[in-house]
Amino acid sequence: SVTMKHKGFCFIEYFVPEAAQLALDQMNGVLLGGRNVKVGRPSSVPAAAPYIMKLNQEAQAYHRIYVSGLNPAVPEQAVHSAFENCGTIRAFQLAPDGRKGHRGFGYVEYQTAQACATALAKMNLMQLAGCYMRVCKAVTPPFALQVPTTSCEQSVTQTAQPGMAGGMPPVAGNFLSKLQAANAIAVNHAQEQSIHHEEAIHISGGSARLMLMQKLQRKDESNVVVLRNMVTPAEVDSDLPAEVKDECGRFGVAQQVIIHEQLEGGIQVIKIFVQFMLAHEAQRAIKGLHGRFFGGKTVRAEIYDRDKFERDNLSA
Repeated sequence: SVTMKHKGFCFIEYFVPEAAQLALDQMNGVLLGGRNVKVGRPSSVPAAAPYIMKLNQEAQAYHRIYVSGLNPAVPEQAVHSAFENCGTIRAFQLAPDGRKGHRGFGYVEYQTAQACATALAKMNLMQLAGCYMRVCKAVTPPFALQVPTTSCEQSVTQTAQPGMAGGMPPVAGNFLSKLQAANAIAVNHAQEQSIHHEEAIHISGGSARLMLMQKLQRKDESNVVVLRNMVTPAEVDSDLPAEVKDECGRFGVAQQVIIHEQLEGGIQVIKIFVQFMLAHEAQRAIKGLHGRFFGGKTVRAEIYDRDKFERDNLSA
């Protein structure tokens, strides 16, 4: 937007499915900037669901884990040795960076399920060379998906498994093309979704009151209040924004206060804009402030168009 501020939500696409699964498992609920981050899959992935399920079923046949958060300066052999402590490794490969090094993530396949379970239990969040590793069960079988290098043209290579002609199981051929096509459909569908679809995302726990950042701020539910006739230009000082923010704190979370001076009918007037976190907080402020006497003047409190506010159009 023109204000260079985000709306509190975004879509993130990872190179490999396991990275997305790690984000779902380990980032959901994490405190960031004073708020608990809510992480979930887009509501528009049904087109790819059958292929994702098939990949997951294929992956169950392998004792394979995904590792990320590695320090790129650590040699592959050192990483191999660290994970070898959990059991006999059948296949090991880190994503190359194109410069004889690795990109800090890759896959480890063990001979037994017990070794795989031990690695999942012991290695996740273990510190190695100053970096905390993130470990999860692989949700794709070997060779099912390409792991891009920095040029996004090479794939991670692994030792061919028994029964895989040329190291490539049936899942990697026509199936991969179908998965990529389904993923493209899902991505395009996600971009076309309206705010109504985003409201369908389930949010639980103490953050339910936020309802996905005011249900992604529907256009007819602005969270911006404009206060008129509260002060004159001569009464504006550096303390005014903080004073207004404190006063509005009784109605909800006042995110920012903007003092705007403009000419109306040949007279310089002051308009005070208060942006709340939620639309119902703005409505509460209207009820509490409109018609209130302040310094001998009657305050007029009104809802202000959020789109105009975000475009810095404060003269309406």
